[in-house]
Amino acid sequence: MASDRGATAEPMVERVIQAPRVLVWRAWSDAPQFARWFGPAGFEVPVCEFEFREGAPYRLEMRGPGGQTYGLVGTFVEIVPLERIVMTQSPAGEPGMPSFETTVEVELADAPDGGTRVSVRQVGWPSPEMAEGAMGGWAQALEKLEAALANA
Repeated sequence: MASDRGATAEPMVERVIQAPRVLVWRAWSDAPQFARWFGPAGFEVPVCEFEFREGAPYRLEMRGPGGQTYGLVGTFVEIVPLERIVMTQSPAGEPGMPSFETTVEVELADAPDGGTRVSVRQVGWPSPEMAEGAMGGWAQALEKLEAALANA
């Protein structure tokens, strides 16, 4: 669920995934696995290109249920194996979309029940409405992640 801590709060979504941390980590660090779950409900990721290492760029293309496409580009800034991923993210030349860059921080931790607590924070949005929409998308993506790991 998204946290709401006032106007200066950083948008964040947390979810406990019922899978060991090593499997959750692989789902984030392996491009084919990442493509299976990333994006809001009903979205596919036909393009997912990255080498998972600090300083490496990535490129994603999401396709919505109506066929519209959304490109994302960024760079992996920090990778702490099994614990933390920090990456930049920008829209990739979307018509009518302002040029901006956000920072995505992902943290993984063991949950008391044997699952993995996943926290996603994304900052740098041009508007609160965009941040809210993105956090809703992340919440749906984490649901898809849990489903993908349950069916693995």
